[in-house]
Amino acid sequence: MVATVCHKMYKTTRRNRVAPAFMWTVIILGTIFYKEGQCGVNQLVNGRKLYIGNGEGHTSLPADIDPGVETIYLRDNLIETLTSFPDFVNLTQIYLADNILERFPNFGAVSRGLETLDVSNNHMQHIPQSLLESMENIKYLTLSGNFFFTFPEVKNPTGSLIALFLAKNYLNAIPRLSTFGRNLEKLILANNSIHHVTSGDFSGLDRLRILDLSGNGLKCFPDLRHVGKTLNVLKVERCGLSRIYGFELKHLDVLKMLSTPHNILVEVPDFRQSPARFTLQYLYLQNNRISRVRSLHLMDMGSLLTLNLANNWIQQMPNLCHLSRLTFTLDLSLNPLRCDCRARWLKECHGQGMFLWFGSKCAGPPPLAGVSLNGIDKADLVCSKPGNLKFK
Repeated sequence: MVATVCHKMYKTTRRNRVAPAFMWTVIILGTIFYKEGQCGVNQLVNGRKLYIGNGEGHTSLPADIDPGVETIYLRDNLIETLTSFPDFVNLTQIYLADNILERFPNFGAVSRGLETLDVSNNHMQHIPQSLLESMENIKYLTLSGNFFFTFPEVKNPTGSLIALFLAKNYLNAIPRLSTFGRNLEKLILANNSIHHVTSGDFSGLDRLRILDLSGNGLKCFPDLRHVGKTLNVLKVERCGLSRIYGFELKHLDVLKMLSTPHNILVEVPDFRQSPARFTLQYLYLQNNRISRVRSLHLMDMGSLLTLNLANNWIQQMPNLCHLSRLTFTLDLSLNPLRCDCRARWLKECHGQGMFLWFGSKCAGPPPLAGVSLNGIDKADLVCSKPGNLKFK
């Protein structure tokens, strides 16, 4: 237990550049407590030879690794540099996340056979182009949580890459991946410094299915015309978006999930021009500033399974019974809902396949304030004064 605490303290000092005296104190303590615990384990799991040495305080590549190893796990250690790497001819997977690497490891001949590499949450600032080009069989590359400002334009003729994780870096542009990522299916770019996205940024990514641009200061919805025929999942959370216009969605032919929480959207996107109205299953719009929902914007969306509008400014909802043809979940929690006769459709559709999230409560009128919509009878949803009850 003490060794684990010292290990964590040491890594914290390195990541935050704490005073040298304190840092060396932790180094000495860590050395004492880890003296007997730096041996990993060679294991045979499902026919694969693994070396597991996670969280053991290793500062370099252990010497006891089986030469026939296929997967190496060295997560959460104290490895700062790897200037050379033994020629493990069967090695296809390396996990070095949560170390203190300051330079990209030199994998030598091993790089040609690598299929999975995870060096996330280290201190690296530069990605060697030559190293990436030598990874002829790489499929899953995880580089998140480093200090990368750019990503090289890699000329990899095999195009083997399937998933690329670059979240939590300092990139200011979409990487050029037309060659290296021509078979790419998943691209994670969340929490970088990307402010502009043009249609050409995704040129050549003809197989992209999952794209995460969350946590970037985009302001405008990205132009996705080059990936619209394959994209199934799109996340643009915490980007400062105020509107998503209908014409910006018209290229999304097969979208199944759109996630846009924690923006400043003022209305539900208009899907009338988009083929996605027939394919979308999950629409997440919680934690925005939506005060008005237009039923026309959600017409023909018979595949929709979840509509999350929690924590917005919605007082009244139009009739969305046409969305309850399948099992459909509607979340209206943390909205200032007015539960009068205009909300009766919520109770009528509840028995037709629609599930109203239990956190959806009334803000008014006063007799119903704070009461869950699920606990109110249809007869209680009345309007005290007759008038024009048409939703606008």
